[in-house]
Amino acid sequence: MDLCPIPLRWGIIAELHKDNFMQRLENEKAIDKSITNIILIKTNVYDCLYRELKDKQYMVQDKRIPFPSSGQQKRFADMMKKALKAIEYIPNKGVKEIKELVY
Repeated sequence: MDLCPIPLRWGIIAELHKDNFMQRLENEKAIDKSITNIILIKTNVYDCLYRELKDKQYMVQDKRIPFPSSGQQKRFADMMKKALKAIEYIPNKGVKEIKELVY
């Protein structure tokens, strides 16, 4: 689920979209906060949402993962692997191995 429906570009503040995102998250019936792990991708998204999600008892990973662009692809892949390992993610039958999922 994206923080906002359009990509955040330089100068657009993630904070402006936080209330709308939190409302959409609360209304999303497929998300059960007692069993759904949330991994925030993009450092400004993490900075904007982590504390509020934690305060509202969501299972959010405390990992500040960069967006995989502008030379951040390897760092993203390494951090995403760690985040998936931390939540003991197991791919569904037929899904590629984690190392293939994350570059």
